[in-house]
Amino acid sequence: MFKKFISSLCNEGNPLYLFINIFGHLIGLIFFFYDSYFEIRSEFVHPLFHDFCVAILLTGLILSIVLCMYTDPGIITKDNVEDHISRYPYDNQLYYPTECRTCKMQKPARSKHDRYLNKCIARYDHYCTFLKAPIGLRNYRWFLLFLLSGGMIHIYGVLFHILLLTKRVTKQQIVSKLLNSLIESTTANRFLLIFKAMFPFTLTIFMVFLSSYLLVIYSWLLYSNFRQILQNRTGNDFDKYQRNKYDIEKFLEIKRLRKSLGIDQQYKPNPNFYRENLKEGFKHILFPDKYKPQLRNRNTNMSLQKKMK
Repeated sequence: MFKKFISSLCNEGNPLYLFINIFGHLIGLIFFFYDSYFEIRSEFVHPLFHDFCVAILLTGLILSIVLCMYTDPGIITKDNVEDHISRYPYDNQLYYPTECRTCKMQKPARSKHDRYLNKCIARYDHYCTFLKAPIGLRNYRWFLLFLLSGGMIHIYGVLFHILLLTKRVTKQQIVSKLLNSLIESTTANRFLLIFKAMFPFTLTIFMVFLSSYLLVIYSWLLYSNFRQILQNRTGNDFDKYQRNKYDIEKFLEIKRLRKSLGIDQQYKPNPNFYRENLKEGFKHILFPDKYKPQLRNRNTNMSLQKKMK
């Protein structure tokens, strides 16, 4: 029951997950400008540098979110399907020249039908539950910008909130203020005085933990995505490789498919089939419409492609 709830919350496009993430980021942003922004500006860094960094990072984060959500992720239509088919060869291990049962057209290699958008997406990576958008060929670059902006914001937040916490503990003498409040106050106003003495300290600790938590998430996502880029694998490539390897029902389904297509070669999925030169790979990610991939392995089974046409 609990596992089903967690799966529904995180992996099935549940709007509650989006709300929790937005709420957490908004609370952190409100507390940052209310409690920390001006003190950091006056105590630890040049005001103009601080204003510039915050403005650039927030602009990058907001812009990347908008572009991720509203840019065409690489929707495949009957008008552009031939262009997408020519972009990647079928490896006949993870990807086959089959027809999408929903869109009623041939599925290009490395594409996937996204059930939320109800369209086939070229070079499909994953469905981002935070952004409520599929990540594919044309918006993956904006997803990377989103991760980089968010990661740098939280590095900035963790660093300066730790400095602010140290200052408040040492210079503002919170412990002595708290003890004086307890000694001098009456029972009626003791709680209010304790709250006034501890509030800045508690708020700074909360901001340190919130920024650290979000930094861990962004760091892990950056690491996993840049590892995929270095290997030129998408999240969908890896998921298909793992599922085909360990799911016996999927394995039998693939065996029947290969038999119907007349594929005689040994079934041996290779997750590195689509690996390409690193420089060319970045060009392809940053400028997907200008550059086409230069794969190390171009052994395309053209007879199978013609069979589906």
